[in-house]
Amino acid sequence: RRQVEVTIEPFKGLLVGVFLISVGMSLDIRIAGTEPLLVFGADGGVVLLKLLIIAPLTRAFGLSWANGLRTGLLLGPGGEFAFVMVSVAVGERLLAPNTASVVLFVTALTMATIPLLSRLGERLAQHLAPMTPVDPRILVPEFSDTPSRVILAGFGRVGQMVAAMLDAHGVPYVAIDRDADRVARQRGRGAPVYYGDMTQIELLRRLHLDTARALVVTLDDPAAADELVAGARAERADLLIVARARDGAHAAHLYRT
Repeated sequence: RRQVEVTIEPFKGLLVGVFLISVGMSLDIRIAGTEPLLVFGADGGVVLLKLLIIAPLTRAFGLSWANGLRTGLLLGPGGEFAFVMVSVAVGERLLAPNTASVVLFVTALTMATIPLLSRLGERLAQHLAPMTPVDPRILVPEFSDTPSRVILAGFGRVGQMVAAMLDAHGVPYVAIDRDADRVARQRGRGAPVYYGDMTQIELLRRLHLDTARALVVTLDDPAAADELVAGARAERADLLIVARARDGAHAAHLYRT
């Protein structure tokens, strides 16, 4: 099995491209003109139905409504597997060709809206996040006497990798993240992470930025990273700052900050 995966890996992109091109060539775009209400109504209905199913499920698994809504919108569109299933159904005469054409076009249309739904979900999540009650136990406490340690801004995938390396080398750290669900999960695992907006300089002061060994910024939001680095540099010019950059231009901008 692994040998097959290794053999196919270089051609994966090409094979996916051929598959999507073949699907695109089989779409009947005239349906959008002849049955616009059916097509666009089904498009919105599919996304809405999946959203109404996924959002409560994510809430049942401990996520906030903000993250549940975002997840529902991301998973709301159809997927490539629908193309395979429809083709099989038509071949087995379980689905009429006319109906299959509508299903294929609606699926492709929902997939085309993924970038838009992603941005919409992110904005709605940011709007709903302040309205979601936060467990006081994950808020940044008042630290009185703390040793010199690393402040880790952001505790997502990259932040957790950095934290693991710091733990491996015995370097004390404290992390801050603005995803309350993530903070609660990591706190349950014993990680020294707290909830808060790391771009607020007052929060960094409560974490004793004045005695910190370094500030590690792992945010995937370039604007927030810029704001945080600028604020920390203004507060303490001699601080060692290691920041995650999106690309070369962003890295150069961070160096100038």
